[in-house]
Amino acid sequence: MRPYRKLKKQDSSSKLLLKEVIGLTTKNANGLASNISGPNCIFMAGCVVVVYNVESGTQSHLIVSNRTPKPLSCIAISNDGNFVAAGESGHQPALLVWDCNNMAFLSELKSHRYGVSCTAFSPDGKHLVSVGLPHDGFIYLWDWRSGTLVTKVKACSSCSPVESVGFSSDAKFIVTAGKKHLKFWKVGSSIKPRGNGGAKSLTMHGKLINLGHQKGCSFVAVTSPMLTKRSLVNCHRGGETLPIYALTDTGELT
Repeated sequence: MRPYRKLKKQDSSSKLLLKEVIGLTTKNANGLASNISGPNCIFMAGCVVVVYNVESGTQSHLIVSNRTPKPLSCIAISNDGNFVAAGESGHQPALLVWDCNNMAFLSELKSHRYGVSCTAFSPDGKHLVSVGLPHDGFIYLWDWRSGTLVTKVKACSSCSPVESVGFSSDAKFIVTAGKKHLKFWKVGSSIKPRGNGGAKSLTMHGKLINLGHQKGCSFVAVTSPMLTKRSLVNCHRGGETLPIYALTDTGELT
């Protein structure tokens, strides 16, 4: 018999520290994010969210440390630039949220089954919307600070996957874009039955957008411009429609 050898304890000081990431692992715009509120450009590389400051040329890294991380599939940044969200791929994925200022991990949201396709913050940063991959197919609305799933509804199938999601500037509806479709999801409140205390809850109802001459086009990205409170008030007073921009897979912006 071989003599028993006692294994040496690993020196905690020998842990590897990630200093810099070169390259990225995104196939579409869902793996890139930035806004006009700050100098940070966000992208994903494997299971790491890279926060690149374009002014200083430095990187910071966001990663799950309390468990084995999973490869990321999408990211988003809040309008004020303070928060970053990332969706995981694979079985039983999570939607993760960090504070972009101090890199603190804030929230882990779980309900999707087969990966998160795309995600977006509401204009005020209080809510997150996320869409699952086709085998999942649900659109989820989250109160991410409390970790509460506000509501969910079937959004797509394997025949019409959702490629992009976003809120309107006034947060009254959500827009999804994908294969041969654009769709509005009206966010409203409903009264629960008396047995549930008659409390109000948020609901979503979908309506396809008339694509006109672009019927049959597939869309890969959708967004609504970031507006100030004053410009929102002016739009409502003037009866103007808040703009929505969508990009087709052939590069046409509408």
